Amino acid sequence: MTTLSSIFGACLTQGLPPTPQGLVEALVRERYGVDARAVRLASERDELFLLTAADGGRLVLRFAHPADDPSVLDMQVQALQWIAAADSTLPIPALLKDSEGCIARPVSVGDAAPRVMTLSSFLEGQLLSKAPRSSRQRRALGAAIASFDTALQDFAHQGADHELLWDIQRAAFLNEIIPETTISGSNPPRPWNLVRDALRHFEAEVQPRLAGLRAQVIHGDFNPHNVMVRADDPGIVSGIMDFGDMVRAPLVNDLAIAACYHLDGEAMHSVADIVTGFHSVLPLRPEELDLFIDLMATRLCAAVAITEWRARANPGNSTYILKNTTIAWQGLQRLAEMDRAQASNTLRDACYMERTT
Repeated sequence: MTTLSSIFGACLTQGLPPTPQGLVEALVRERYGVDARAVRLASERDELFLLTAADGGRLVLRFAHPADDPSVLDMQVQALQWIAAADSTLPIPALLKDSEGCIARPVSVGDAAPRVMTLSSFLEGQLLSKAPRSSRQRRALGAAIASFDTALQDFAHQGADHELLWDIQRAAFLNEIIPETTISGSNPPRPWNLVRDALRHFEAEVQPRLAGLRAQVIHGDFNPHNVMVRADDPGIVSGIMDFGDMVRAPLVNDLAIAACYHLDGEAMHSVADIVTGFHSVLPLRPEELDLFIDLMATRLCAAVAITEWRARANPGNSTYILKNTTIAWQGLQRLAEMDRAQASNTLRDACYMERTT
């Protein structure tokens, strides 16, 4: 029986003692023959380190959480290799082999349980979250997501159907972590009624229709902190990162996840830019657009419910955990105030589809 604890898993509920910098540097020298200085990077559940060599070259080292399913970790590695072979133009990190020719290897660091270690290339650019926005950039983002998903269309792996709380398909479980009342001291007060209403609608109207949509392995987390753009030209996508939420799911979910973080004061026009870019590479179907706004709302529910819950449980890492929470609350409020019929027609116009009445 699927339970909330099986969806969360220990990788979200159990913290890890930080690995000393010196041990990381020694391990990289031993396993990869690289002499570099290690600096810890913020992460939700893994340990990440930026490695800088004497010549200025940079790499990224990842220690997966010891509670992560080995099959899921293998799926992530295999997917990155698949994408690189299918479309060499996609700006994803390259996975590097160690001195014995392994890409992913379980290692023990100090007294910690064994964890899978990978080393990858460093992606240059500026985080999308910190870059100036433009219509051109949003269309480029949509096109990049479509190209990424196109590369994965024929990819299959036994670990792809794993249980993941961030997976929109499983959004009903979010009800178990939503506060019954406004949390004392929250500033501003959180309108949890918007989340409850959206989840009720998801369970009644959206979830039963997901099985009829195209499904494949998707990235699962195209939020603005997982996309890089060129520093000298922020209209060009220069990097796609963080593959820890890859899962088999409806294809349109990948686009809805990205788009929900772009609900700005221009109503649905910014979202339409992203949809236009995606549709130009990988045409959407009417049944996918019919659920698109609801899928954005559901992702925003996940963003606020999971991050607020995680921040309460892990206050020491709350700054990183809550990095997208404010924009998610704002997006939910905008969707609640929006004329859904007009918004839907804006998206249909972007795809040259017939308007609904």
